[in-house]
Amino acid sequence: MKRIMKKDTSKIILIMLSMYIAFLTPFVLVIALFGYYEPFVRLIEGTFALTSIAVGFYYWKAKAENMHKFKQDDRIEMNEDK
Repeated sequence: MKRIMKKDTSKIILIMLSMYIAFLTPFVLVIALFGYYEPFVRLIEGTFALTSIAVGFYYWKAKAENMHKFKQDDRIEMNEDK
């Protein structure tokens, strides 16, 4: 029996956002050629803002997991402005 690997929720979110952007960007570019682009500008801005938040969270989570894996848990800080 094949072993089914379970993906993390954060990876699934990144994959779904990437697929959404891959579909949305060419669609908006085609619509922009016809001159009706004002509502889609806000959609693209929101999508890329959401994606940047998701990517930032994913990298922060990966950093924390790697610090835990290498027994450096005491160096994980939420605020690095010290």
